[in-house]
Amino acid sequence: MAFCLLVLCLLCSPGLAAARGTHQLNWMGHGQMMPPGRVPDKPVLIYFSAPWCYLCRKMQRLVFPDPEVSAMMSREFNLVLVDISVEEKVAEGYSIKQVPTTIFLDLNGNPALRLTGYQNRAAMGRALRFVTMGHHHRMSWEAFSSRP
Repeated sequence: MAFCLLVLCLLCSPGLAAARGTHQLNWMGHGQMMPPGRVPDKPVLIYFSAPWCYLCRKMQRLVFPDPEVSAMMSREFNLVLVDISVEEKVAEGYSIKQVPTTIFLDLNGNPALRLTGYQNRAAMGRALRFVTMGHHHRMSWEAFSSRP
């Protein structure tokens, strides 16, 4: 029993996760997103989900742990996780009609992109590049995502 617990602890340790190429995502709550008077240092990615949402859990299991996706998310964004079953008023404020929904805000707090539904690794990687490279200032998401 003690051996199993030790193995479980080692497998879950952040050092081993880094060795496997994954990054630990540090999600904050919506209330922590922007303290008054603070200028954001990075764009914000707000991920709306619910514990009962199969596609939300699928994204959390298959997309966010991807080494490239998680590295870019950690490095380039302030990450906010909103559970709509707990934070109903926050979800209403962003007009969330379904989950998962991912909203990207620029440095001024303006919406840069809104994605509704499940996004696979490729789509999420494209969305992350769209916002971090500033393409949202020059073209529509549809035009960017249809490029080869």
